[in-house]
Amino acid sequence: MEQPAGGTCLPDGGADQVQLAEWETVVDHLDEFCQGGKFTVTDDRVICEFPNAKVVVTRDGTVETGMPLHAFERDGVETLLFDHDRGELTVAIDGDGGRLRYTFHRP
Repeated sequence: MEQPAGGTCLPDGGADQVQLAEWETVVDHLDEFCQGGKFTVTDDRVICEFPNAKVVVTRDGTVETGMPLHAFERDGVETLLFDHDRGELTVAIDGDGGRLRYTFHRP
């Protein structure tokens, strides 16, 4: 499958780093990531729903995920990492509060 335009390929060659400020590129990557799921887009959010899980990303930097017995929510996200071959979406935050890495695996 053709890789969405934009983003930066990381040195390991597996993931694309995309800034939320590049909203159309984020939407394109989420559309590809949502293979096999229901993809919904509005002006300010993208929802990817699978039978037992979902991912919501908003233009203002909120990422929410949910699946049985597990949920994640974080505001202030600026960068997402997409590894389409492995079916992974990673939230990566480095800041004053420390470092956070959260990876959602496509079911």
